[in-house]
Amino acid sequence: MLNKIFIPCLLFISSWATAQKADSFFNESMDSGYHYLFKFMARESMQNFGNAIREARRLNNNHHYADALFGAGQATWYAGNFKNAADTIELALKFWPADDKKHFIGAYRILSNVYDDPGESEKAFKAVQLALIKNEGSRDEENQVLLLVQLGKLYQNIGDLESASHYYQMALDEKPVKGEYPFRELHHCMGELYAARKQFDSAAWSYRQSFIGNPLSRVIRIRLGELHLMQQHYDSAYYFLHPVYEEVLPVNDINMIAATAIGLGKIAYEQGDLRNAVKLATDAYSIASQKGVFRFYESASELLASIYEKLGDAGSALHYRKLYDSLKETASTDVFKGQLFAFRQRSEAASHEADMQSLRASKKIADRTIIIVCLAAVLAIAFIVFRYQNIRLRLKQRASELEMQALRAQMNPHFIFNCLSAINHFILDNQNDKASDYLTRFSRLVRMVLVNAGKDAISLEEELDMLRLYLDMEQLRFKQAFTYTIDIPNGLPASQLQVPCFILQPFCENAIWHGLLHKEGEGKLAISFKYFEGILLVTIRDNGIGRQKAAALGTKQHSSMGQQLTASRLALFNKNRDERSSMEIHDLKDANEEVTGTEIILYIQTPL
Repeated sequence: MLNKIFIPCLLFISSWATAQKADSFFNESMDSGYHYLFKFMARESMQNFGNAIREARRLNNNHHYADALFGAGQATWYAGNFKNAADTIELALKFWPADDKKHFIGAYRILSNVYDDPGESEKAFKAVQLALIKNEGSRDEENQVLLLVQLGKLYQNIGDLESASHYYQMALDEKPVKGEYPFRELHHCMGELYAARKQFDSAAWSYRQSFIGNPLSRVIRIRLGELHLMQQHYDSAYYFLHPVYEEVLPVNDINMIAATAIGLGKIAYEQGDLRNAVKLATDAYSIASQKGVFRFYESASELLASIYEKLGDAGSALHYRKLYDSLKETASTDVFKGQLFAFRQRSEAASHEADMQSLRASKKIADRTIIIVCLAAVLAIAFIVFRYQNIRLRLKQRASELEMQALRAQMNPHFIFNCLSAINHFILDNQNDKASDYLTRFSRLVRMVLVNAGKDAISLEEELDMLRLYLDMEQLRFKQAFTYTIDIPNGLPASQLQVPCFILQPFCENAIWHGLLHKEGEGKLAISFKYFEGILLVTIRDNGIGRQKAAALGTKQHSSMGQQLTASRLALFNKNRDERSSMEIHDLKDANEEVTGTEIILYIQTPL
């Protein structure tokens, strides 16, 4: 009888002890993971979270598994692997119970930060807005402050400083506890906002507020160093940046190594220590390119270009300057996507609020009489439909204008950089006459571009004047490596047909750079025009190496950005979002199916 009681009790106690031991190991692994995470030791943190993941699987405990995945996602983010970090946190969200709001809110907030680092603005906006919706019922004050701060950061990153300031003020109104993390993060971001506005004293004050509760914060010391660097206080900047650089090297904190290396590299450059500047900038560039940290990749490229220009290494300077230029274009595109998303969100919110006001008004009227209710309902529906159509039309038109302006703004730096690089090349080769000739032509072209910059469209005649000037410049630059012809049919009213400003140049540039310059023998570029039924058909044909060989040479990795942007501009001008209906690209082949060049056909809607 005693055995029947004793043995089950013994088994229960043994099972309970084993479970307690397993839970203890899981908790120890999680605690160690966060301990190393707070010290920015990503590798050690991932190892401990990995142990916790394996233990959670063994225990078949979904909540533990989600907790461990969330920790691993943050550690992966700190290591600079943004895609894997986002995927890991997304996976964690699938294993938490639906009613576990606190974890959901925190995970979406961190996910927004992860998407923000590589510049995925739309995903970052969506994540933080999901978190805000989740927090509406529970009103977790700490998360509310951090979510408002994150939303402010996103607006600041897309250049909307007024909206950023608005959300930071909302976070201040939540009265975060002085010295705690939400308070420190808020003032950290406010400091960055003031720095962006060149309000240096206010920025310094906000950064020092962030020291309260964490007086040795590496991030804030970096920000103060960058602030002094903006003011050209190089000794003060070095005072803040160099100790942090020495601290983060042993723990391999890649984000802080890259940030401090770029800052110290700029100081060395300004003080004439070019050897040290090259080393620091190269280290930052290597980290950024390997890990995909976009903002450091761009800064390091710009710094290396400046250093090599001062060293007289024209080839390296041109390489990094072209890379920086293409990265700036990509960054502008990413910022523009974020601006459009924010614009759509504000428009939808405004429309939703208008609908809600109409519904509230209808409800008040309904309390009176059925006849009045019916009449008011009809009027309200008619008003809403009309207003919705009107708003939709205006928003669509405004979005198109914004998109056209952004694309045109990205085009101009792309082309201007190539021209300045050519002038620099002639100067470095002591070809002063050619440099002077090229500069004269360039100044004429810039004047023409500036005169037409604010116009949505110009005459075909004006466009051809600019195109001829550009092609003459390219012939001079590349020592007559190609010839060109422009065939205009008799009777074509070039002065009356309207086309987008500078629409043809990027396609011709693409043909020259990727087709003709790699061809053996004389290159030929032919531009011809036809007009029928309100459509101007432009054919740009070259006898270059073709698209396949150009791709194999790797020449189109960044340089075709101008053509892509211009294709988008043309689609907008034609009031058609489908670029394929505005442009065709064909490979030209001989009887043996060998590629003999490339043909681009543009369709421009321009009725007389």
